[in-house]
Amino acid sequence: MSVRPTLQEQLQNNLGGNLNNKFGMTLPVPFIENITIDADGKNITVKAAMYFNMDDYGDLNFDDFTGSLGDLNFYAMLAFNREYTATIDSSEITSENHLTELINGDANIMSMLSMSWKYAYTQGNTEVTFFYPGFDTNKGTPTGPNIYSFGSIADWDLVDTYYNSAGAPIKKLIKETKIPIDKCAFVLNDSPSYTVKNFLDHIENRDHPYDKISDVGFLTFSSTLQLTGEDDELWKDIDGQNINNPSNPMIDFYSSMTSDINSFVFFKDGSIALPDQTIFVTGDGTIVEEPIMGLDLRYHYSDKLTIPILIDYFRPLTGTSEDNTLQTMLDSLSTILETSGNDPQLLVKINAFLQSFADKSSATAIGQFYGRVLQRLTKANTAVIKGPIASKQLINNPTVIDLRGTSGTSTYDTPESDITGEDFIFNKSPYINRESGEYEGLSYLVDQGSFFFDYDKLLKEKSNLAQYLDVQKVEDLFGSEALCNRFYIDNIKMSVISSNGSPGDIETTFSETDPNIPTQIMNFSQLPSGPVATPYLYLRNFNLMSEVGEKGLNTLNNNRFYKLMCFQFLIQHQPGGQDQIPADDEYHYTIDIEMKDSTNTIYVDLYNLAYDIRELLDEYHLLASEACSYNETDDFFNQFFIRGVEARYSENPSEAPWIKAAFMYTYLQDLWDNSHGGDRDEILSQAKNLSATVGPNGGTLTALETLVNNYNKLMSDLFPDAEEGTLELDFNIYSTTGDEYREIELTADIDVSGLPITDLGVIAAAPDPDPADPADPTWTQVGDKIQLTIWYDWAEEDDDQFIEDSYAADWWSGQGVSEADLPDDPTIRSLLVNVSRWWDLNKGTYEEDGITVGNTEEWEDSKLDDSGRFKIKAEVVNATKDTGGTAFRAFDYAGEIKIEYYEQD
Repeated sequence: MSVRPTLQEQLQNNLGGNLNNKFGMTLPVPFIENITIDADGKNITVKAAMYFNMDDYGDLNFDDFTGSLGDLNFYAMLAFNREYTATIDSSEITSENHLTELINGDANIMSMLSMSWKYAYTQGNTEVTFFYPGFDTNKGTPTGPNIYSFGSIADWDLVDTYYNSAGAPIKKLIKETKIPIDKCAFVLNDSPSYTVKNFLDHIENRDHPYDKISDVGFLTFSSTLQLTGEDDELWKDIDGQNINNPSNPMIDFYSSMTSDINSFVFFKDGSIALPDQTIFVTGDGTIVEEPIMGLDLRYHYSDKLTIPILIDYFRPLTGTSEDNTLQTMLDSLSTILETSGNDPQLLVKINAFLQSFADKSSATAIGQFYGRVLQRLTKANTAVIKGPIASKQLINNPTVIDLRGTSGTSTYDTPESDITGEDFIFNKSPYINRESGEYEGLSYLVDQGSFFFDYDKLLKEKSNLAQYLDVQKVEDLFGSEALCNRFYIDNIKMSVISSNGSPGDIETTFSETDPNIPTQIMNFSQLPSGPVATPYLYLRNFNLMSEVGEKGLNTLNNNRFYKLMCFQFLIQHQPGGQDQIPADDEYHYTIDIEMKDSTNTIYVDLYNLAYDIRELLDEYHLLASEACSYNETDDFFNQFFIRGVEARYSENPSEAPWIKAAFMYTYLQDLWDNSHGGDRDEILSQAKNLSATVGPNGGTLTALETLVNNYNKLMSDLFPDAEEGTLELDFNIYSTTGDEYREIELTADIDVSGLPITDLGVIAAAPDPDPADPADPTWTQVGDKIQLTIWYDWAEEDDDQFIEDSYAADWWSGQGVSEADLPDDPTIRSLLVNVSRWWDLNKGTYEEDGITVGNTEEWEDSKLDDSGRFKIKAEVVNATKDTGGTAFRAFDYAGEIKIEYYEQD
């Protein structure tokens, strides 16, 4: 793995710990600082760095020091793991793990030098030879093996001098090598003709099983050997030996002339590797490798103990026994040892194994085995926990910088705008139960059933938003509510159509404040209600069938609720009677649905959000581009810039432009070309990776500039009609109460002719749909209605204004209400105060209308003598106001209310 992000921590402390793999024991080891895929995906650039511990003399005479290393060459090797078909005679899959073997030290570097790799295409009876990147397309020949040169040390650039805590200078050198991955070619059956193919295309688009490359990485090292150059014979000789005589001792000899290796896997499990890495840090800040977990469940570091050493320590305890039970325990320990590899939790696993022993007696063979394992475990743990505690940390290491932008063509095909109702109203498969019978000598026919409306399909294919973006992707990220609030049913009508015309219909309206929620109001037009049934048209709640065998609708909808609406209806007919339905059953139903669509506002909102974030990104880029913000040699940002921008966003780090812009770009990228398959976790993961490459810590100016360019291009692709900062859309738009929307009308017919009818004979009347609850009290009106005319006094000091305050509780007393109109009960009359207050709170003023005609209110109480309960009901009869004038100096007419008095039975 690359250690560049951890070096700063080392320098801030004392560069302690096991650094042999970083600085080399005999020959210097270049380590991988970053791997960059260029914007057009044609080249991969590997940047390597070397650090040299110097004394004061070496610091002053560094050129002499590097001159002494003039005979060394520095290289990067490309290696990978793969599964492939080895022969044309069999489709059997063979595994080849060259990368893993090199990293683990199970193979030496020269044994993996190669010019090509092969696999068999069994269906075509063809053997394929693939040449590593660097193929000469002009000559049709390879130019070298899978090794790429950084040149000699004279070609490296000095970046800076660092100092450890002891004040000792450390020199940093860097160098890049560019690998033309677009110059990768293959031939079939040793044919002289070849086909050029991009290496990244081959490993990322694995559309066949014959050569699946899973992990790809680079390994860097130094050597006294000359291993590159088209005319050089050494690499050709090594390549030939690896093919024809891999056990040749010369390969080991050549490998002995190379340094330790540093590696980084940039392509893992079939995709570009994420930047997250796990490191272990001791209390003094030293980063250590391969710590071991003790029985205290903490990681400890030791430069003397490793997991392989501990495995060898426990291995003598394994073996064979004639005792079957003991043999089982021996085999269990052996399995733990053989499968642990470099697992730091080896001691914890062995301790868990000991907990399974039921027999711990020293008098039995099993108990004695338990004692031997426990003794060694105790000693091993004692040695481990003597080491310093190391904490496990997850760091974001932006070693891989992928500068590739989006493709030039969107993967989203804009659907046709024409709408056919039958594509969304499932009229071919209604569920209808038909029954007929007689009631009081008249014939009746009742159709009861349900039909489905595919709201989800209409939204995803025909909405305003669907003309621009994949609506499913918008829903996946932002949820359904944002969409449904802007795409909703206004009303649905079911009409009866016969040869005699249209005898009637039933219409259900939907709420204006709660989108797609029906109101309790149904309008009937010429449809008979009763005596055997009451018509209705309801939106019903239902659950989709669970997935059994075939994928269900929710699964097809990315595991989100599929918005399929079910409407249940009942319509009563009197054939040949008042509703004009012919007795021969010749009629059908027509479904009309009216929708309102303002989803275009989501498209505009998304543009505005993306534009605002781009403004933040441009500001960040402007700051980062200043000469004092970054190191021109290695392209990384300096501490002055890092501290400045981190302080700028310290109060709200999530607003940092390198975070917001990375996420918005990755999301828009998926909208454009389906880069991440709509997978939210993948989008977040890739956004995090991109953020790391442009952020102040570990990011580079090149990556930031590429993001700015890609972001601008993507904005112009997704929002082609936008002008700088403004996006206006031209739709056939209607407007009501300030809300703009497009109307969508759908129509479909449901044919019922020929469907079977069940004859019920004589039928009973339909039950009361809203029967009285026996527990509810009943009330009886007492006396006549009292209608009151309300007047207001005019203000004496202002002829143009009337007094808005009424006379509270006594305003009714002189207006035709005598004590005979209401029982002489103080409690009853006190409720009239409530009537007065109700009017005062809701009455109009000279300038504004008041409460609506028809509004009612009730007040209930017990009589003073406890002889029963009563209530008063008030209703607005007239809320008209006169304008006043000289003819109405005394009073002005303000309205009328009526009062009814009830007593409980």
